[in-house]
Amino acid sequence: MNLRELSIGKDKLKTLLGYFILIDLLLLPYFQLVIMPISLPIVFFLFISNDIKIKNDLDFKLIIAFSFGVLISVIFSLLARDYQAFFKDNLKYAIQLISSFLFLFYFKSLNDLESKKVIWILHVFFVIMLGFVVLFMSDPFGTIEFIKNFYGKTTVAEEDFMYDFRFAYLFSDPNSAAYFVLMIYGYLLHNFYSSKKMLLISIITLVITLLTQSNGALGAFLFMSIIFGLKKFKENLNFKYVIIASIFILFLIISIAYLIDNRQDYILVESVYNRTFNATERVDGGGGRFHHWQNLFVMYPLPFGRGHTLFVDGSLKPPHSDFFGLLYRYGFVSLTFYLIFFLKHFRANLFIYIPAITCFAINELLADQKLFSIFLILIVLNEKFKIKYNAQVITN
Repeated sequence: MNLRELSIGKDKLKTLLGYFILIDLLLLPYFQLVIMPISLPIVFFLFISNDIKIKNDLDFKLIIAFSFGVLISVIFSLLARDYQAFFKDNLKYAIQLISSFLFLFYFKSLNDLESKKVIWILHVFFVIMLGFVVLFMSDPFGTIEFIKNFYGKTTVAEEDFMYDFRFAYLFSDPNSAAYFVLMIYGYLLHNFYSSKKMLLISIITLVITLLTQSNGALGAFLFMSIIFGLKKFKENLNFKYVIIASIFILFLIISIAYLIDNRQDYILVESVYNRTFNATERVDGGGGRFHHWQNLFVMYPLPFGRGHTLFVDGSLKPPHSDFFGLLYRYGFVSLTFYLIFFLKHFRANLFIYIPAITCFAINELLADQKLFSIFLILIVLNEKFKIKYNAQVITN
Protein backbone atom coordinates (compact mmCIF):
# COMPACT_ATOMS: atom_id res chain seq x y z
CA MET A 1 0.00 0.00 0.00
CA ASN A 2 1.50 3.35 -1.06
CA LEU A 3 1.34 6.60 0.90
CA ARG A 4 -1.53 7.98 -1.20
CA GLU A 5 -3.73 4.93 -0.52
CA LEU A 6 -2.83 5.08 3.17
CA SER A 7 -3.81 8.77 3.29
CA ILE A 8 -7.15 8.05 1.58
CA GLY A 9 -7.80 5.24 4.08
CA LYS A 10 -7.11 7.53 7.04
CA ASP A 11 -9.40 10.22 5.60
CA LYS A 12 -12.24 7.70 5.22
CA LEU A 13 -11.71 6.51 8.78
CA LYS A 14 -11.79 10.08 10.09
CA THR A 15 -15.00 10.72 8.11
CA LEU A 16 -16.63 7.62 9.61
CA LEU A 17 -15.53 8.83 13.04
CA GLY A 18 -17.26 12.14 12.30
CA TYR A 19 -20.55 10.32 11.77
CA PHE A 20 -19.95 8.27 14.93
CA ILE A 21 -19.35 11.45 16.95
CA LEU A 22 -22.73 12.77 15.81
CA ILE A 23 -24.43 9.52 16.82
CA ASP A 24 -22.59 9.56 20.16
CA LEU A 25 -23.59 13.13 21.03
CA LEU A 26 -27.18 12.65 19.87
CA LEU A 27 -28.05 9.21 21.20
CA LEU A 28 -25.43 7.51 23.37
CA PRO A 29 -24.95 7.98 27.13
CA TYR A 30 -22.06 9.81 28.70
CA PHE A 31 -19.04 7.78 29.78
CA GLN A 32 -20.01 7.14 33.40
CA LEU A 33 -16.68 6.82 35.27
CA VAL A 34 -15.58 10.28 34.14
CA ILE A 35 -18.51 12.26 32.77
CA MET A 36 -17.67 13.01 29.14
CA PRO A 37 -18.88 11.97 25.67
CA ILE A 38 -17.69 8.50 24.66
CA SER A 39 -16.07 9.91 21.51
CA LEU A 40 -14.06 12.64 23.29
CA PRO A 41 -11.01 10.47 24.19
CA ILE A 42 -10.70 9.43 20.52
CA VAL A 43 -10.78 13.04 19.34
CA PHE A 44 -8.29 14.02 22.06
CA PHE A 45 -5.93 11.22 20.97
CA LEU A 46 -6.11 12.41 17.34
CA PHE A 47 -5.45 15.96 18.54
CA ILE A 48 -2.29 15.13 20.52
CA SER A 49 -1.05 12.81 17.74
CA ASN A 50 -1.32 15.76 15.33
CA ASP A 51 -3.92 14.03 13.12
CA ILE A 52 -6.31 17.01 13.28
CA LYS A 53 -5.32 19.83 10.95
CA ILE A 54 -6.06 23.06 12.79
CA LYS A 55 -6.25 26.27 10.82
CA ASN A 56 -4.60 29.26 12.47
CA ASP A 57 -7.68 31.38 11.78
CA LEU A 58 -9.61 33.88 13.88
CA ASP A 59 -11.69 31.13 15.53
CA PHE A 60 -8.53 29.37 16.71
CA LYS A 61 -7.03 32.58 18.12
CA LEU A 62 -10.25 33.53 19.92
CA ILE A 63 -10.64 30.05 21.42
CA ILE A 64 -7.01 30.01 22.62
CA ALA A 65 -7.42 33.45 24.20
CA PHE A 66 -10.70 32.40 25.82
CA SER A 67 -9.13 29.17 27.12
CA PHE A 68 -6.22 31.06 28.69
CA GLY A 69 -8.72 33.35 30.44
CA VAL A 70 -10.59 30.34 31.81
CA LEU A 71 -7.39 28.66 33.07
CA ILE A 72 -6.09 31.88 34.65
CA SER A 73 -9.42 32.18 36.50
CA VAL A 74 -9.05 28.63 37.80
CA ILE A 75 -5.51 29.39 39.02
CA PHE A 76 -6.82 32.52 40.76
CA SER A 77 -9.29 30.31 42.67
CA LEU A 78 -6.27 28.91 44.54
CA LEU A 79 -5.52 32.41 45.84
CA ALA A 80 -9.03 33.11 47.16
CA ARG A 81 -9.74 31.49 50.54
CA ASP A 82 -13.42 30.73 49.87
CA TYR A 83 -12.59 29.05 46.54
CA GLN A 84 -9.57 26.90 47.45
CA ALA A 85 -11.71 23.91 48.44
CA PHE A 86 -13.34 23.96 45.00
CA PHE A 87 -10.14 24.04 42.93
CA LYS A 88 -10.59 20.45 41.68
CA ASP A 89 -14.19 21.11 40.63
CA ASN A 90 -13.16 24.37 38.94
CA LEU A 91 -10.37 22.59 37.06
CA LYS A 92 -12.74 19.78 36.02
CA TYR A 93 -15.31 22.22 34.60
CA ALA A 94 -12.58 24.21 32.84
CA ILE A 95 -11.23 21.07 31.15
CA GLN A 96 -14.77 20.06 30.16
CA LEU A 97 -15.45 23.48 28.63
CA ILE A 98 -12.14 23.81 26.77
CA SER A 99 -12.13 20.21 25.50
CA SER A 100 -15.51 20.79 23.84
CA PHE A 101 -13.74 22.94 21.25
CA LEU A 102 -11.85 19.82 20.09
CA PHE A 103 -15.06 18.75 18.36
CA LEU A 104 -15.14 22.06 16.49
CA PHE A 105 -11.53 21.65 15.34
CA TYR A 106 -12.16 18.04 14.34
CA PHE A 107 -15.19 18.80 12.16
CA LYS A 108 -13.42 21.79 10.64
CA SER A 109 -10.67 19.41 9.51
CA LEU A 110 -13.08 17.00 7.75
CA ASN A 111 -13.64 17.47 4.01
CA ASP A 112 -15.56 14.34 2.99
CA LEU A 113 -18.67 14.49 5.16
CA GLU A 114 -21.86 14.32 3.10
CA SER A 115 -24.76 16.64 3.92
CA LYS A 116 -27.39 13.99 3.13
CA LYS A 117 -25.79 11.47 5.50
CA VAL A 118 -25.66 14.05 8.29
CA ILE A 119 -29.32 14.89 7.70
CA TRP A 120 -30.19 11.17 7.67
CA ILE A 121 -28.58 10.79 11.11
CA LEU A 122 -30.55 13.79 12.38
CA HIS A 123 -33.77 12.32 10.95
CA VAL A 124 -33.07 9.04 12.79
CA PHE A 125 -32.59 11.09 15.96
CA PHE A 126 -36.05 12.63 15.54
CA VAL A 127 -37.62 9.21 14.88
CA ILE A 128 -36.13 7.97 18.18
CA MET A 129 -37.30 11.15 19.91
CA LEU A 130 -40.81 10.48 18.56
CA GLY A 131 -40.60 7.06 20.20
CA PHE A 132 -39.62 8.69 23.50
CA VAL A 133 -42.52 11.14 23.18
CA VAL A 134 -45.06 8.35 22.65
CA LEU A 135 -43.64 6.33 25.55
CA PHE A 136 -43.42 9.36 27.84
CA MET A 137 -47.02 10.42 27.19
CA SER A 138 -48.35 6.89 27.72
CA ASP A 139 -46.10 5.85 30.63
CA PRO A 140 -44.00 8.74 32.02
CA PHE A 141 -42.66 6.84 35.04
CA GLY A 142 -41.63 3.79 33.02
CA THR A 143 -39.97 6.02 30.42
CA ILE A 144 -37.98 7.92 33.05
CA GLU A 145 -36.88 4.63 34.61
CA PHE A 146 -35.70 3.37 31.20
CA ILE A 147 -33.84 6.64 30.50
CA LYS A 148 -32.24 6.48 33.95
CA ASN A 149 -31.07 2.90 33.41
CA PHE A 150 -29.70 3.56 29.91
CA TYR A 151 -28.23 7.07 30.24
CA GLY A 152 -27.02 6.79 33.83
CA LYS A 153 -26.34 9.38 36.48
CA THR A 154 -26.39 12.46 34.22
CA THR A 155 -30.18 12.26 33.82
CA VAL A 156 -32.81 14.10 35.84
CA ALA A 157 -33.21 13.01 39.46
CA GLU A 158 -36.41 11.06 40.17
CA GLU A 159 -37.47 13.47 42.94
CA ASP A 160 -37.13 16.40 40.53
CA PHE A 161 -39.25 14.60 37.95
CA MET A 162 -41.92 13.81 40.56
CA TYR A 163 -42.12 17.53 41.33
CA ASP A 164 -42.98 18.84 37.85
CA PHE A 165 -43.12 15.91 35.34
CA ARG A 166 -40.72 17.54 32.86
CA PHE A 167 -39.13 15.52 30.05
CA ALA A 168 -35.32 15.91 30.17
CA TYR A 169 -34.09 13.17 27.77
CA LEU A 170 -30.43 12.37 28.67
CA PHE A 171 -29.90 15.65 30.55
CA SER A 172 -30.30 16.60 34.20
CA ASP A 173 -32.00 19.87 33.19
CA PRO A 174 -35.14 19.74 30.98
CA ASN A 175 -34.22 23.15 29.55
CA SER A 176 -31.02 21.65 28.14
CA ALA A 177 -33.04 18.90 26.43
CA ALA A 178 -35.32 21.51 24.83
CA TYR A 179 -32.48 23.66 23.47
CA PHE A 180 -30.59 20.55 22.33
CA VAL A 181 -33.54 19.47 20.16
CA LEU A 182 -34.20 23.02 18.97
CA MET A 183 -30.64 23.55 17.72
CA ILE A 184 -30.83 20.32 15.72
CA TYR A 185 -34.22 21.44 14.41
CA GLY A 186 -32.62 24.79 13.50
CA TYR A 187 -29.91 23.01 11.50
CA LEU A 188 -32.58 21.12 9.56
CA LEU A 189 -34.41 24.39 8.84
CA HIS A 190 -31.20 25.56 7.15
CA ASN A 191 -30.77 22.30 5.21
CA PHE A 192 -34.20 20.72 4.64
CA TYR A 193 -35.01 18.71 1.52
CA SER A 194 -38.65 17.71 2.07
CA SER A 195 -41.53 19.92 3.23
CA LYS A 196 -43.52 16.90 4.47
CA LYS A 197 -40.61 15.61 6.58
CA MET A 198 -39.97 19.10 7.91
CA LEU A 199 -43.62 19.45 8.90
CA LEU A 200 -43.48 16.18 10.86
CA ILE A 201 -40.19 17.18 12.51
CA SER A 202 -41.71 20.56 13.44
CA ILE A 203 -44.62 18.82 15.19
CA ILE A 204 -42.25 16.45 17.04
CA THR A 205 -40.09 19.42 18.08
CA LEU A 206 -43.10 21.36 19.35
CA VAL A 207 -44.36 18.40 21.40
CA ILE A 208 -40.90 17.80 22.91
CA THR A 209 -40.59 21.51 23.75
CA LEU A 210 -43.97 21.42 25.50
CA LEU A 211 -43.04 18.26 27.42
CA THR A 212 -39.83 19.89 28.69
CA GLN A 213 -42.01 22.77 29.95
CA SER A 214 -39.29 25.25 29.03
CA ASN A 215 -40.86 28.66 28.47
CA GLY A 216 -37.67 30.08 26.95
CA ALA A 217 -37.42 27.17 24.50
CA LEU A 218 -41.10 27.50 23.58
CA GLY A 219 -40.55 31.18 22.79
CA ALA A 220 -37.48 30.28 20.70
CA PHE A 221 -39.47 27.63 18.79
CA LEU A 222 -42.27 30.07 17.98
CA PHE A 223 -39.78 32.73 16.87
CA MET A 224 -37.94 30.23 14.65
CA SER A 225 -41.21 29.02 13.13
CA ILE A 226 -42.44 32.54 12.38
CA ILE A 227 -39.18 33.61 10.72
CA PHE A 228 -38.92 30.36 8.74
CA GLY A 229 -42.58 30.59 7.69
CA LEU A 230 -42.24 34.19 6.52
CA LYS A 231 -39.02 33.34 4.67
CA LYS A 232 -40.57 30.40 2.83
CA PHE A 233 -43.81 32.28 2.22
CA LYS A 234 -41.82 35.03 0.53
CA GLU A 235 -39.79 32.54 -1.53
CA ASN A 236 -42.73 30.29 -2.50
CA LEU A 237 -45.77 32.50 -2.66
CA ASN A 238 -48.33 29.99 -3.92
CA PHE A 239 -51.79 28.78 -2.99
CA LYS A 240 -50.64 25.24 -2.07
CA TYR A 241 -48.16 26.55 0.53
CA VAL A 242 -50.82 28.81 2.07
CA ILE A 243 -53.25 25.87 2.36
CA ILE A 244 -50.64 23.58 4.01
CA ALA A 245 -49.56 26.30 6.46
CA SER A 246 -53.19 27.14 7.31
CA ILE A 247 -54.09 23.48 7.96
CA PHE A 248 -51.01 23.08 10.19
CA ILE A 249 -51.83 26.20 12.23
CA LEU A 250 -55.51 25.22 12.52
CA PHE A 251 -54.54 21.71 13.66
CA LEU A 252 -52.25 23.14 16.35
CA ILE A 253 -54.87 25.60 17.60
CA ILE A 254 -57.59 22.92 17.83
CA SER A 255 -55.23 20.40 19.50
CA ILE A 256 -53.92 22.90 22.07
CA ALA A 257 -57.44 24.19 22.81
CA TYR A 258 -58.72 20.63 23.34
CA LEU A 259 -55.83 19.69 25.64
CA ILE A 260 -56.17 22.87 27.71
CA ASP A 261 -59.94 22.38 28.05
CA ASN A 262 -59.44 18.76 29.18
CA ARG A 263 -56.17 19.21 31.07
CA GLN A 264 -57.59 17.70 34.29
CA ASP A 265 -57.63 14.32 32.51
CA TYR A 266 -53.95 14.49 31.53
CA ILE A 267 -51.36 14.90 34.30
CA LEU A 268 -48.63 15.99 31.85
CA VAL A 269 -50.87 18.58 30.18
CA GLU A 270 -51.91 19.93 33.58
CA SER A 271 -48.25 20.23 34.60
CA VAL A 272 -47.31 22.03 31.35
CA TYR A 273 -50.28 24.40 31.70
CA ASN A 274 -49.54 25.30 35.31
CA ARG A 275 -45.85 25.86 34.65
CA THR A 276 -46.51 28.03 31.59
CA PHE A 277 -49.45 30.12 32.74
CA ASN A 278 -49.10 30.11 36.52
CA ALA A 279 -45.39 30.97 36.64
CA THR A 280 -45.71 34.48 38.07
CA GLU A 281 -45.84 33.17 41.64
CA ARG A 282 -42.36 31.70 41.28
CA VAL A 283 -40.94 35.00 40.03
CA ASP A 284 -42.80 37.17 42.54
CA GLY A 285 -41.75 34.85 45.33
CA GLY A 286 -38.08 35.28 44.53
CA GLY A 287 -37.59 32.04 42.63
CA GLY A 288 -37.21 33.59 39.19
CA ARG A 289 -34.07 34.36 37.22
CA PHE A 290 -34.29 38.10 37.77
CA HIS A 291 -33.97 37.50 41.49
CA HIS A 292 -30.85 35.36 40.93
CA TRP A 293 -29.33 37.99 38.65
CA GLN A 294 -30.03 40.76 41.18
CA ASN A 295 -28.03 38.78 43.75
CA LEU A 296 -25.06 38.70 41.36
CA PHE A 297 -25.02 42.46 40.88
CA VAL A 298 -23.42 42.96 44.33
CA MET A 299 -20.21 41.62 42.74
CA TYR A 300 -17.92 43.77 40.62
CA PRO A 301 -16.95 42.27 37.25
CA LEU A 302 -13.20 41.56 37.18
CA PRO A 303 -10.80 40.88 34.28
CA PHE A 304 -10.57 37.26 35.47
CA GLY A 305 -12.86 35.28 37.74
CA ARG A 306 -12.38 32.52 40.29
CA GLY A 307 -13.52 29.49 38.28
CA HIS A 308 -16.84 27.73 37.83
CA THR A 309 -17.88 27.76 41.50
CA LEU A 310 -19.59 31.07 42.24
CA PHE A 311 -19.87 32.57 45.73
CA VAL A 312 -22.15 35.50 46.54
CA ASP A 313 -22.28 36.78 50.14
CA GLY A 314 -20.67 33.58 51.40
CA SER A 315 -23.03 31.12 49.68
CA LEU A 316 -23.01 29.24 46.38
CA LYS A 317 -25.13 30.90 43.68
CA PRO A 318 -25.82 29.41 40.24
CA PRO A 319 -26.01 32.24 37.66
CA HIS A 320 -28.83 30.74 35.52
CA SER A 321 -27.28 32.53 32.54
CA ASP A 322 -24.12 31.89 30.56
CA PHE A 323 -23.63 35.62 30.09
CA PHE A 324 -23.48 36.26 33.83
CA GLY A 325 -21.77 32.90 34.37
CA LEU A 326 -18.86 33.78 32.09
CA LEU A 327 -18.70 37.33 33.43
CA TYR A 328 -18.42 36.35 37.10
CA ARG A 329 -16.81 32.90 36.80
CA TYR A 330 -14.12 33.70 34.23
CA GLY A 331 -14.07 37.50 34.03
CA PHE A 332 -14.91 40.06 31.36
CA VAL A 333 -11.71 39.27 29.39
CA SER A 334 -12.85 35.68 28.75
CA LEU A 335 -16.42 36.84 28.13
CA THR A 336 -15.25 39.32 25.48
CA PHE A 337 -13.26 36.72 23.53
CA TYR A 338 -16.13 34.25 23.72
CA LEU A 339 -18.74 36.78 22.56
CA ILE A 340 -16.61 37.72 19.54
CA PHE A 341 -16.37 34.03 18.60
CA PHE A 342 -20.05 33.40 19.41
CA LEU A 343 -21.44 36.32 17.40
CA LYS A 344 -19.01 35.83 14.50
CA HIS A 345 -21.06 32.85 13.29
CA PHE A 346 -24.52 34.30 13.96
CA ARG A 347 -25.50 35.48 10.50
CA ALA A 348 -24.82 32.19 8.71
CA ASN A 349 -26.58 30.09 11.37
CA LEU A 350 -29.69 32.07 12.31
CA PHE A 351 -32.00 29.14 13.10
CA ILE A 352 -29.33 27.37 15.18
CA TYR A 353 -28.57 30.60 17.01
CA ILE A 354 -32.13 31.51 18.04
CA PRO A 355 -32.29 28.67 20.62
CA ALA A 356 -28.54 28.97 21.35
CA ILE A 357 -28.77 32.68 22.22
CA THR A 358 -31.91 32.09 24.29
CA CYS A 359 -30.11 29.35 26.21
CA PHE A 360 -26.98 31.50 26.59
CA ALA A 361 -29.02 34.40 27.96
CA ILE A 362 -31.40 32.69 30.40
CA ASN A 363 -29.97 29.17 30.88
CA GLU A 364 -26.57 27.55 30.45
CA LEU A 365 -25.39 26.49 26.99
CA LEU A 366 -21.80 25.86 28.13
CA ALA A 367 -22.58 23.84 31.27
CA ASP A 368 -23.44 20.55 29.53
CA GLN A 369 -20.71 19.20 27.25
CA LYS A 370 -23.05 17.44 24.80
CA LEU A 371 -25.23 20.53 24.48
CA PHE A 372 -22.31 22.87 23.81
CA SER A 373 -20.48 20.38 21.57
CA ILE A 374 -23.49 19.77 19.32
CA PHE A 375 -23.89 23.54 18.96
CA LEU A 376 -20.25 23.89 17.83
CA ILE A 377 -20.52 20.98 15.40
CA LEU A 378 -23.79 22.19 13.86
CA ILE A 379 -22.47 25.66 13.06
CA VAL A 380 -19.31 24.18 11.50
CA LEU A 381 -21.31 21.72 9.38
CA ASN A 382 -23.85 24.31 8.30
CA GLU A 383 -21.16 26.74 7.15
CA LYS A 384 -19.07 23.97 5.54
CA PHE A 385 -21.98 22.61 3.47
CA LYS A 386 -23.05 26.13 2.46
CA ILE A 387 -19.56 26.80 1.09
CA LYS A 388 -19.63 23.48 -0.82
CA TYR A 389 -23.09 24.22 -2.23
CA ASN A 390 -22.10 27.73 -3.35
CA ALA A 391 -18.93 26.34 -4.98
CA GLN A 392 -21.01 23.77 -6.90
CA VAL A 393 -23.43 26.48 -8.07
CA ILE A 394 -20.54 28.64 -9.33
CA THR A 395 -18.92 25.63 -11.07
CA ASN A 396 -22.16 24.64 -12.78
